[in-house]
Amino acid sequence: GKNPDAVCYDPKNKRVFAINHTGGDATAIDAKSGEVLKTFPVGASAEFCQVDGAGKMYINIESSNEVVEVDTTKNEVTRRLSILPCEGPSGLAIDIKGKKLFSVCDGVMAVTDIPSWKVIATPKIGQGPDAAAFDPGTGLAFSSNGEGTLSIVKNVGGTYQTVDTVTTERGARTMALDPQTHKIFLL
Repeated sequence: GKNPDAVCYDPKNKRVFAINHTGGDATAIDAKSGEVLKTFPVGASAEFCQVDGAGKMYINIESSNEVVEVDTTKNEVTRRLSILPCEGPSGLAIDIKGKKLFSVCDGVMAVTDIPSWKVIATPKIGQGPDAAAFDPGTGLAFSSNGEGTLSIVKNVGGTYQTVDTVTTERGARTMALDPQTHKIFLL
């Protein structure tokens, strides 16, 4: 597709998905044979993706301020959700056990409850985020912000809140989390 921006692997169906930002679609590829199975529309300006390991994939759609759910067996969108006031979502993280999605936008993180398909919290974060991560060992969600901060969000007494903001290098928006050591790496 045009301008692929993310790649996700679905272990249930053994498929790789290329999320094509400019094309507004996703391409499903058989991981064993490399055969392209289907390219299907997801929405203009598709950004990051996450999989739940049970046959669902989630994608942030930057232009429409949405998150979409994809059935990875059928290779098609099954649900759409506006995540406003989160505008222009980029990074996306998933809490598989808790069934939550964390979409990051300028100044806000949208926390989506997957079973009810509702945004349940919108804690404040820094400006210029590009990546999100969730650490299942600590229960912390992260947003790497281009302004030079790392926002840390946690469920406190049933409400997702920003519990800390760490100063980083300005422009460090690419992030990886090591779930074994609980360390964050920024670039």
